[in-house]
Parts: sequence; structure tokens; C-alpha cells
Amino acid sequence: LNGKDLGVLWKAPFQVEITNAVKPGENTLEITVANLWPNRLIGDQSLPPEERTTWTTWNPYTKDSPLLESGLLGPVRCKTVGR
Repeated sequence: LNGKDLGVLWKAPFQVEITNAVKPGENTLEITVANLWPNRLIGDQSLPPEERTTWTTWNPYTKDSPLLESGLLGPVRCKTVGR
């Protein structure tokens, strides 16, 4: 938020304290979203071995495995909380 790293959110409740980064008026929020590892493994199964990004000793997935929900699945909201 406004160039300040607020950390990594990888499990619920997916909330972060922004008080020290937010400013009056306009703010800029940047979010980096990563895919799930199983989805990367599934995607790589469609590529020739020499073009794959991943390597693992055990891969239970095929190119036809269903993808898992991943990424930003809901709205991003900034809300005030009374103290």
C-alpha cells in the first residue's frame, strides 16, 4: 500500500492492518497473486519435458486433472474498524 510491503497472506482470514501505510486522500494498492502448486504441475503436463517449469519426484496430476480454485477469488475491500 503506497509502496509499503504489508506482508504475505496465505491463509484465512486474509486480512492485514493498513493503519501505518494508508494516507488521507488517494492511495495505491498493489497485490501480487500466485497460482497454486498443483495447478502449475497440471499446466506443465501439457508441455514437453524440456519446456516444463516444475520438477518433482512425485506428481499425481495429469494434463486433464481439474484445476483448483486459485488466485484472488473475492473482492478486495478496505474497511474501518472502531477501536
